[in-house]
Amino acid sequence: MTLQAQNLADAKRLAEAGRHFEAEKIYNAALAKNPDNLEALIGAGYNYSWAKQHDQAREKFEAVLAINPDNAEALVGKGYNLAWAGQYAAAKYPFQALERLQPGNAEARKGLGYVYLWQGNGLVAIDYFEKLILEYPKEIEYYIALAQSYLIESKIKKARVALQSALQIDSTNRVANELLENSYGIVAPLELDIWTGYSKTGDVGSFNLRTVQLTGQVAKKLRMFLKYDNSLTLDLASLVRSNQEAQAFSLGAAIPWSGRLTSRFEYGTRILPDNVTQQIFSTEQVYFYQPEF
Repeated sequence: MTLQAQNLADAKRLAEAGRHFEAEKIYNAALAKNPDNLEALIGAGYNYSWAKQHDQAREKFEAVLAINPDNAEALVGKGYNLAWAGQYAAAKYPFQALERLQPGNAEARKGLGYVYLWQGNGLVAIDYFEKLILEYPKEIEYYIALAQSYLIESKIKKARVALQSALQIDSTNRVANELLENSYGIVAPLELDIWTGYSKTGDVGSFNLRTVQLTGQVAKKLRMFLKYDNSLTLDLASLVRSNQEAQAFSLGAAIPWSGRLTSRFEYGTRILPDNVTQQIFSTEQVYFYQPEF
């Protein structure tokens, strides 16, 4: 490695560590010797962008693109720099240009996904990150971004599923763990869940509604739900064969005491064939275990 290459590598490490002024001096020295040094221009652009000096960063990226309009690193850097400056509409163009040059480029699609996410358009961001996950199922960053996109759209349960998938890849990931824990304090004001099912016993089959649950946030630390449960109708072979039903109606509550501790209570009535009724009561204490390594 030449001395200049070593200096630029050192500058990059300093920039990534947040030591922007020290990195800037090295980049400036390299550019004083050769103003068209693409590696130094790109490095300086990222360093300025991370330091929130967006105008200076834009100048560096545009200098690279004036020399080589197809430079992928400069297009990506310019896109993120514009997005971090809040210029979301303009930020899409460099990523779109890269996607035209390299169809299917993951960095271009990721960049567009983030721009829509930061712009507050969760639905479009979801589409980008879902497709990226299908292609790169081990990339934890995409699961976290997908969860953030779901949260924007108040799809809390789907966000948790995405984060739990991320933690299956790396259970120690700090961002995923914190976002998952925080999600239990960010809930939709009203949720409706509907489950259906199909059961077959011998030659007799039955497709029916299984469960309907309406859940609402009635206080900061209290969620209550109304539930219709038709599970036994599908699960008991004798009822399937006789085409009878066993339905339950209940009222319940969930109280999150902390990010890891939640209590749940449920009370209701089950109506069996021949007008037989049963009282239902259940309670559970849930602890969300977070291992430390």
